[in-house]
Amino acid sequence: MAALWQQWLSFFDHLNLRMSSPTLSPSATRERDTATDVLSAGVSPSSTAYRRIARALFLAGFSTFSLLYCVQPLLPAFTREFGIGAAASSLSLSFSLSLSSRP
Repeated sequence: MAALWQQWLSFFDHLNLRMSSPTLSPSATRERDTATDVLSAGVSPSSTAYRRIARALFLAGFSTFSLLYCVQPLLPAFTREFGIGAAASSLSLSFSLSLSSRP
């Protein structure tokens, strides 16, 4: 546990941030050892920060999905307007997906 605390201190020293207490009391060490629901980044799954992170990740995924597939409702209009088949009109969706998967 002490090695983990030293890693955190060196990380914050690297960022030029100062923590309020450079040493842990024995009772604080016991409390940290028993807290099994704390992630390695220091965010507890029951905290408000965790819920905000989860909500942000959900919204990022949802917006990416909706932006990629926003062309799909337009496929019948492309077929009617340009006089092409369904396979040819679906190339617009394939094109947008292929652009999004490039690094």
